[in-house]
Amino acid sequence: MPGSCNGQLSALYVNDTLTTGDTYTTGSGSNVNSGTSTAPFRSISHALSIADPGDTIFVDAGIYTESVNIDKRIFIFGSNANISPNSGIRISESMLSGANSLTSSVTERIIIKGFRFVTDSGYTFNTVIPGTDIRFEKNILDGCVGLNFTEPDSLNLYDNNFKDIDSSSESSVTINGNYNGETGTNIEISSNIWRNCFSSGLKMKNVMGSVYNNDLNFIYDYGIIIDSIFNLNINKNVFNSIIRHNESSVTAGAGILVSTAASGSVTHIYENYFTNNYSGMVVKSNDNPSGTNIAVNNNSFLENTNDNIKNLAN
Repeated sequence: MPGSCNGQLSALYVNDTLTTGDTYTTGSGSNVNSGTSTAPFRSISHALSIADPGDTIFVDAGIYTESVNIDKRIFIFGSNANISPNSGIRISESMLSGANSLTSSVTERIIIKGFRFVTDSGYTFNTVIPGTDIRFEKNILDGCVGLNFTEPDSLNLYDNNFKDIDSSSESSVTINGNYNGETGTNIEISSNIWRNCFSSGLKMKNVMGSVYNNDLNFIYDYGIIIDSIFNLNINKNVFNSIIRHNESSVTAGAGILVSTAASGSVTHIYENYFTNNYSGMVVKSNDNPSGTNIAVNNNSFLENTNDNIKNLAN
């Protein structure tokens, strides 16, 4: 049973006080319940406090105003865990609101799938301890601040929808990794959509991995920022209408910005589409890319206002 530490992985269930539109449960939620599908808990935080490491928490349709601190290996599935927010027809949403919706304080595997986040302040998901292994999939972020990841071991962002993001930081998604040129943070960012965001789309620092099949539309200043030391493949992404909001910056409005590139950095940028941006790709002026390898091949540039590729490096 949950909480018994008997080594048997189990499922726990959460529901609001209503039973309309539910997928996983048949009863109203209460934290005095047993956490089964017929007697679900009311809050995600309570289910998490009961769960053993490796358990799955199924959260049914409803509104959950919580700040959830994840302190163990856990899988948390919303009602749309198997339905894409970009190509599928979603059913009633599991909506997580409130301040700082998710915080991770553990170096374990975490999977978050199938939610709609309407976080009113603070990060939607913030990792404060290095070493996590995260999969964040099929979620909608609607009018939120965004995501912040600190030195994860691995990070997979797949098939999410970011819209109307108004981040207090530089980007809707910020990844501050610990890649040192040989080992460290490994990322896979794929099949996500950013649209109408009042901050840059994705900022990556000290990471290795792949960024592909993403769609970034109507975003302030930058689609993607890469920084420090990196080893990346960036391919088959669409950058459309990246807006030069900061008009005092000569680099703003770029689909891709190479902010700094430490010696040993490698990136291959290929088969991307850059359309209707202020600039396609920019290498920043205060950067000395000596010892780096930045390859830009077989991309499509159409109707960008300024330069398709601008190298301002020393």
